[in-house]
Amino acid sequence: GRKVLKEINKQPPETGRIMEFHGVDAREYEAIEEVLGETGRTSKPRLTYDYDKNSLLVEMPSAIHEAPFDCLKLVLGQSILAMPYDRDLIFPMLHMNSSLSAKRKSVTPDICMTVTPVEGPTKIVLVPFVGECACSEDKGHAIRKLKDTIAANPHARMAILGLIREAQPYRSPKDDSVAWKTLSEPDEVLPLDEFIVERSTPCTPITIADHKWCHISTVEMFVWVRGDDEATIDLDNQDAEHMAHGTLLPDID
Repeated sequence: GRKVLKEINKQPPETGRIMEFHGVDAREYEAIEEVLGETGRTSKPRLTYDYDKNSLLVEMPSAIHEAPFDCLKLVLGQSILAMPYDRDLIFPMLHMNSSLSAKRKSVTPDICMTVTPVEGPTKIVLVPFVGECACSEDKGHAIRKLKDTIAANPHARMAILGLIREAQPYRSPKDDSVAWKTLSEPDEVLPLDEFIVERSTPCTPITIADHKWCHISTVEMFVWVRGDDEATIDLDNQDAEHMAHGTLLPDID
């Protein structure tokens, strides 16, 4: 457990990196989860644990990683409010980075919808929607993560995968660079609205103090639905009835 925490704490709070550890028993995982939950980090790592394989996946979230689903949560929330359902019976809710435990797995999808009863114990009775967003990550690896999430919640009716690709991976400014000298002068961290003062056009790099901080090349979205005759969502099924694909960058399509 200590070795895992040491490796996690080596990383800056927001890097978008992924680390995988094997041979982590359940007691160690629960201790790691507790320690990380008590830290003062504003951006906590996302943990996915398999109790059977004793494997732990740690993802360091980034602002880029979350951005596509911020808008998606808003639109889905409005759609849920417009749906006809008995508000005295069930309570649907959208969550970002909320841990879900089921069938000896603990997964943390980037976005999910849960349904709980209005009365009685606060117990999740259904997870109809799950989503993952991957930044500069191999598509196959991202799909495997989403498959794990679906396996833990087989009754899900819809799943979404966002793939963000960077033209240039993030690198911190080098010592004695213009950015290093410029940004190390203030005594306090600059707020975002003072750090980014101009809106960049899509697919162009965000350059501040002669340093490229972010350069997104493409954003793809994949959506799957579970067919009426299917036991679970099949992410390998790419026919038009079960899967849709679109892009947000460089063009909306």
